[in-house]
Amino acid sequence: MFIKGYLSLCFLCVIVLTTPLLAQNQMVQQNQETAQKKEIVQNQEPTIILFRHAEKMDASRDPDLSTTGIERSKTLYNMLKDLAITEIYSTSYKRTMQTVQPIADSLGISITSYDPQDLTGFAQILKEKSGVILVSGHSNTTPKVTSLLLDSEVASINEDEYDNLFIITSAATNPVLTKLRYPSFY
Repeated sequence: MFIKGYLSLCFLCVIVLTTPLLAQNQMVQQNQETAQKKEIVQNQEPTIILFRHAEKMDASRDPDLSTTGIERSKTLYNMLKDLAITEIYSTSYKRTMQTVQPIADSLGISITSYDPQDLTGFAQILKEKSGVILVSGHSNTTPKVTSLLLDSEVASINEDEYDNLFIITSAATNPVLTKLRYPSFY
């Protein structure tokens, strides 16, 4: 009986002493895998995800997002949060910034403003990047930047459309477009 109790105690001690080491080893391994994934992403051609801002409060010059727009920005967050996003671009308008703010906050990435008056220059900058890049724009700028990246025309976005998602892979050398639509709720 004593030996059985002693062995149980020894077994318990081994588990108690090794569990933190195993957990630490697992964390180190996960950190190494994450670093490797980031390195792979940084060495690849850019994948650029472009979209129009979510629904706006009103027709004023620089409105905030409406309740539906806030829900859509949350949907976008839930759809994209697990990607290895490296950069986020937006025009300086409140509605475009607010659309990507949840993603930026959760990933600790600052939002870089781009000039909607120089879309040709902006498209060239995007082609020279690597990783996964988000671009929050408008009904007129999003199709234009997409067209510049593809070197071919893309259909315009109607004023009442907020659900277009343009994904361009291999943007620098052989761009391929995937166009999706997404709901305002997730």
